[in-house]
Amino acid sequence: MFCAKCGAECKAESRFCDNCGAPAGARGGRLASKGSAFLIGIVTMAGLIAASVFVFYKVQNGKFVTVGTNDQVFYSGAATKADAAALGNALKSEGYLQDLGVTVLLDKGAGGTVISFATKDGVWNQPGMLSEFEQIAWQAAPAVGGFPVQVRLVNSVKDVEKTSSVGEVAFDGGDKVIYTGSATLAIAQALGQQLKTVGFFQGQGDDVFLTKHDDGTTLTFAVVADAWSDPTTVSDFETIARDVAPAIGGLPLHLQLDDNTLTVKKDELLQ
Repeated sequence: MFCAKCGAECKAESRFCDNCGAPAGARGGRLASKGSAFLIGIVTMAGLIAASVFVFYKVQNGKFVTVGTNDQVFYSGAATKADAAALGNALKSEGYLQDLGVTVLLDKGAGGTVISFATKDGVWNQPGMLSEFEQIAWQAAPAVGGFPVQVRLVNSVKDVEKTSSVGEVAFDGGDKVIYTGSATLAIAQALGQQLKTVGFFQGQGDDVFLTKHDDGTTLTFAVVADAWSDPTTVSDFETIARDVAPAIGGLPLHLQLDDNTLTVKKDELLQ
């Protein structure tokens, strides 16, 4: 058997690659951005707001940059015009800003960096929507000074409807734990150490997502195509999740297997 992660030949009976430690040769490594079709759906459902909202923000705070011809990034506090432009360019590169009239707010203050997304009323209650915006903010955060950042979903008059945090902790070889929701740096560090102990983190540049929301804890791994359909691979990831669970609050937790565009392919509750 040859490992899909590093290409090395592994023993057929091995749960992990002898060279890089990948479970059943199925680890996917570095996570990429969402596909353009997905982001068009998010923008259409969540990002479009009436022109009057832009007027409201302009009256409240006249500092903004225009990205393209229709999208705006407002900035306040210690954030600068250059910061706002960098954020706008990052969101455009990701595919979130598509010249469709989207408003984003950037604030820097004593409490840190805040990225707020203006959304249609009720979008914040859509299942999984907060997680999607956390992922967008994760990819844009380096453009505004790095982690951690706070994510807010706000309504048409700037009232905050949902809040979250996004952070990242790096380990040897570029392995990373990305933590969101109420997960903390300390918990993410403990998770990373446990992933090293069980042999998953091998300095191969892997990303693992840890999310804590009101509905529980989710641990997300990227895997190569169709690995989520292989019972042996799924069993290996279940074992890893159970082994590291004490470091992140214990069971129950959701185990997710994603492809490398952060699309969920398998989601199961471990108890």
